[in-house]
Amino acid sequence: SNGLDGIQAKYFELNVAHQETVHTLHDAYTALLQLEQQVKDLESRNVILQTTQTQIHSSSSSDGVNNSNINNPIEAKQLLDQEIDILMERRRNALQDKISFLNKEIQDISRRESLER
Repeated sequence: SNGLDGIQAKYFELNVAHQETVHTLHDAYTALLQLEQQVKDLESRNVILQTTQTQIHSSSSSDGVNNSNINNPIEAKQLLDQEIDILMERRRNALQDKISFLNKEIQDISRRESLER
């Protein structure tokens, strides 16, 4: 019965590790979806800014208004572009961390299995 106990203990251990891996993957996926939503929000704000910029451009060139107010939308767009870049970088780093963690988990489980054989 001792061999059977060992197998059951091993099965339980693997099951727990599997559950943790599933939870980690789920967390990573949820984080990814949230980041994608943030990027979409930023991109739609970007489109609104570009539209505003175009309107300012056309109105100021047609009625001779001072062009100095064009700088604001351009600066705002640059800030948005930076924000998007930062978000994308964060998303890449977060996913890279999750992937590294999961690979390490898989290696640990494989190592334990080979030691027990």
